[in-house]
Amino acid sequence: VKIIKKYTELLDTEKLLNRNIFSLSGGEKQLMAITSVMTMDNQVYLFDEPSASLDHHSIGLLKKCIAELKRKGKIVIIAE
Repeated sequence: VKIIKKYTELLDTEKLLNRNIFSLSGGEKQLMAITSVMTMDNQVYLFDEPSASLDHHSIGLLKKCIAELKRKGKIVIIAE
């Protein structure tokens, strides 16, 4: 639960947790997908176009999350 809280705060997706998936925009769905992946304690993370459908603010949040993973010594691969 602690790690879920951490990444929902970091990606600003707390407000989306109780919303119906069909009411989310493309960018909001993308952020929720990224949030769910971030909560997994993997050694390697592979993202395929993670910034697709994201606005400028959300891209900045994504960059912070990726920097956090790299700081923890995780391998991050991004395909654009």
